[in-house]
Amino acid sequence: MSEDWNAVATDINAALAEVGTIGIIKRKGVKTGPDNKPVYGPEVTHNFNVVLGTFSNKEREGTAILATDIKIMAGVGAVVPAVSDRISVQGLDYQIYGVQPPKPGGIDLMYEIWARA
Repeated sequence: MSEDWNAVATDINAALAEVGTIGIIKRKGVKTGPDNKPVYGPEVTHNFNVVLGTFSNKEREGTAILATDIKIMAGVGAVVPAVSDRISVQGLDYQIYGVQPPKPGGIDLMYEIWARA
């Protein structure tokens, strides 16, 4: 059964590649040094197939989502996007505020990312 969901994730990623663009997840490098003065290694990047969208009024109602925030639909990649990451799409950098992975059968099919410039 998980093979079926993996095939769906592959199909979604292919569709995003066909109609979307490349997004680059930017993650801090490995942390060293003491907690009160951490030092991070070089930033690590991961490419994702993405499509940019917006949140509807209903999705924003009663939440912290601003009208200027964007919804990014991202295919499954080498890493799971995290709130501590940034994402660059079409030359613009965004801070990730939330990640929602639809995961029927326990398999991440894609990622819905809430991002703010």
